Amino acid sequence: MTTQVGIDEVGRGSWAGPLTVAALVAPAELPSWWQELDDSKRLGRARREHLYGLLVAADLPLAVVHEMPDSIDRLGLTATMREAVRRALDILREDYVLAGPLDVVVDGLDGYGVGRPLPKADQLVRVVAGASIVAKVRRDALMRGLAREYPGYGFERHVGYGTAEHRAALARLGPCVLHRRSFRPVAGLCGGTS
Repeated sequence: MTTQVGIDEVGRGSWAGPLTVAALVAPAELPSWWQELDDSKRLGRARREHLYGLLVAADLPLAVVHEMPDSIDRLGLTATMREAVRRALDILREDYVLAGPLDVVVDGLDGYGVGRPLPKADQLVRVVAGASIVAKVRRDALMRGLAREYPGYGFERHVGYGTAEHRAALARLGPCVLHRRSFRPVAGLCGGTS
């Protein structure tokens, strides 16, 4: 029997904070709420966190990898994504006994050498939607925690994405260690171009 694994990322386009990748194994028997899983971007925060709680309570094999801005700036986004996807799948294999062949579905146009790519998989394949939810909830929680260490940027609200508030904070405070210096508008404030 083939085990299905869903992989998705969150934070690819944010100006600050990690690129977060989650890998999730589909259960052998689907729970009643499984059909409610959807792309994390299409869910409100309360619904997303409720579904995350159900996923965690179901004790499904999952792995989450956070690649921080220094990796993104050093390696580039695509190479960092490839590394994060590989690491997430390696964690699943090391921490859980995954019997039989794996059907690894990766949201997007690139399978990153570990699975089959499927555009909009987070809307079409429930286990990928679950991975999307896990990645989003974990990354948002991390950014809200980091907002206490790096006050003034509004990370607790925009979680690192490009907003007018974030742009104004960057102009006022300059970038912090959480900012991706290779990304606009951060690069402009650091004297670089990108």
